[in-house]
Amino acid sequence: MHHALEPLRVVCNSCGTAAETYDYQHPDLCVECDCCLIAHDHTGIGCRPVTIYVTAHLTLFDINELMEMATGQQAENLIPEEVAS
Repeated sequence: MHHALEPLRVVCNSCGTAAETYDYQHPDLCVECDCCLIAHDHTGIGCRPVTIYVTAHLTLFDINELMEMATGQQAENLIPEEVAS
């Protein structure tokens, strides 16, 4: 199972301005607002508080599946095909 990469959603906690980015190193820089009077990257880190939302994909297993995986019977099925080859 492969999920497409999704952007982070970043919201300024002061004014509510929001933006999306794939920059996982400095996601706060994608929000451009008037909460800081100079460029947001002036310190190398964000200059105002933001909330960052990320999408997570979860896979649920029942106890029988987990027990089978623990014994190695299905372990090879968990390795993505591109890694296995």
